[in-house]
Amino acid sequence: YFSEEHVSHFRCPFDYTNMPFDSQHCKLTFLIPDVLDSVIKLQWVDVEGEKMSNAEWVIDQVKDWRKYQRTIEFMSAFGPANSSQLMAEFTLQRRPAFLVNTFIVQASLFYLLSWVGLWIDLASVP
Repeated sequence: YFSEEHVSHFRCPFDYTNMPFDSQHCKLTFLIPDVLDSVIKLQWVDVEGEKMSNAEWVIDQVKDWRKYQRTIEFMSAFGPANSSQLMAEFTLQRRPAFLVNTFIVQASLFYLLSWVGLWIDLASVP
């Protein structure tokens, strides 16, 4: 049995039920696989970051993230052992105007302009 672990995991299962008025709850996990917490203990220290923004999403700022620190048990070559793990949870909230402007307005304008073409006199076409 072989398992490959990475230093971090990012999980954000999207639920589109209330789209375009949806909010997504995401989880970010940091760990050092197979390293004992007595060797390296991960901990949160005054985490700050630049303001994060996106045209489609309102993103919780780093200072507002819910941060957790825990110890997980894994099976080492010498038996059960503990490893340090950090987790952060944050929310992405969709800006409804982005979808309206990107898709609905453009599709409506395309549709209306195609109808305008039907009113052009055939004699005026070169």
